[in-house]
Amino acid sequence: MPVPDAHGATLTSTIAPTRILKSPLLPDASRLLSLRPEEWRQLHSRLREIGLTEDYVGQITKVGEQLLDIAIPPLRNWHARRLREPAAYAMRMLMLDDPVTSEEAQLALSEYLLEKLIAVGLIIEDERGLVSPFRVIVGDDLYIICDDLTRGNDAVMGAGDTTNTLCQASYPTQSIGQILDLGCGAASCALLFSRRAKRVVATDINHRAILLSQINAALNSVTNIDFREGDLFAPVEGEAFDLIVSQPPYFAKPEGVEHKTFLYGGARGDELPLRCLSELPRHLKPDGRAVVLVEWPDICDEPVEDRVGAAICSSDANVLILKYPSRGLDDFCTRYAAIEHPRLGDSFERKAVLRREHLEKVGVGGLTLTLIVIQRNSNGLRWADTLEVPAADADGIPSTRIDKLISARDLLAETPDKLLAARLRVPEATVFAREYSLSKPDQPKFTARFPHGSLAGTVSLNSGTLLLLTLLNETSDVRSAVQRFAQCEAVTLDDALQRLLPGLREALRAGMLEVS
Repeated sequence: MPVPDAHGATLTSTIAPTRILKSPLLPDASRLLSLRPEEWRQLHSRLREIGLTEDYVGQITKVGEQLLDIAIPPLRNWHARRLREPAAYAMRMLMLDDPVTSEEAQLALSEYLLEKLIAVGLIIEDERGLVSPFRVIVGDDLYIICDDLTRGNDAVMGAGDTTNTLCQASYPTQSIGQILDLGCGAASCALLFSRRAKRVVATDINHRAILLSQINAALNSVTNIDFREGDLFAPVEGEAFDLIVSQPPYFAKPEGVEHKTFLYGGARGDELPLRCLSELPRHLKPDGRAVVLVEWPDICDEPVEDRVGAAICSSDANVLILKYPSRGLDDFCTRYAAIEHPRLGDSFERKAVLRREHLEKVGVGGLTLTLIVIQRNSNGLRWADTLEVPAADADGIPSTRIDKLISARDLLAETPDKLLAARLRVPEATVFAREYSLSKPDQPKFTARFPHGSLAGTVSLNSGTLLLLTLLNETSDVRSAVQRFAQCEAVTLDDALQRLLPGLREALRAGMLEVS
């Protein structure tokens, strides 16, 4: 799961594909509790010892990344089978649903551990060989046990692409007190964030999720997470946190379809997320932050901003909505029907069409992935804003960028004098360019290409804007830059302020400038 480290870099995990299993039943997870904590630690050490790391697994899981799940396993397994070594045997058995022989399993896990894992059901033997009925994800020195989502309505979800997006946007840049992972699933976020928190509370309505999360904490030797079972905020009633992260279920549920705990958020899909947002502010400490990831249904005459604003009615909660490029419904319905019915066929066709017809019936015209950042401010500054995420930055927004976006909006909510006294800078690694044309050699065109992740993209500039940005980088505050601009352009200070402040405010909002 890519997350920003203290310096804004990313740590990347490798996610194994959805597997196609013969049995539709979830394996018994309660038996895993009989393995002692030291034995889980031994498993973690063994997997590290044989080299089953995210980099190792990545060479296999990059095969077929853009394909439907049914098309992925054959060549991934073919490549994995060519690696005749313990890490490959473990990967095949634990991640790829590709059984190995008893001898290969012992080489991967040792005879002692293999016997223990068979006894508790993490490894089973069928007519094909030895394999796990669970799914294991590896990333950032974490091993996370979760379920194949095709095997039952209470299956426990591991980390996926949207989990990566959530983790990047919310990962603490420094140590903090208490974190809540709301709807923790297999505890991917909770385990990762436990490194930066004094205490983490992880909740889920699914009993199986809490059970597997406890196992994953033991597997990774994490002891500062408190796991609680219950609906949304019920398990933490009366408590407040420095950081709350959540990806509530947000898929639209057609009539007559069985409920899946990890998937459906209501008939339109936004009912559960809106309920989550309405209860959230009172569980934030002063200056606390929440980051919630939701793929909202696009409803005519019901903008996302209006729905979110109506749900979050706290007087001291500022809201930043980051909207990713919308996607069409046909691709969505096809992909998720394929997840539920990986062998395709008639069942896949029925589910894809059922999902598409339902979305049209409830008035959904598209889907928009959003990060909703809720900042409870004790400084009295109040604001709400929405920012469109360029397609070039859709691979993730780090929490360091979220910090800068919030600082910018806090400053914009201040008095003009505060803005003039602030020190602003162009983002580091911004590239300015000047282009000349043969037809108009005396009228060059200026552009600024802002760095990946700034959300500003590439912007055309006039000479005045270019001059102001240059002066802001050279002076101690905005007022000094405007004064020098007035001198250069031979205008009065009042004229310069009237001319520049609206554009300066928009540049700050758009990420072309940062509070230093």
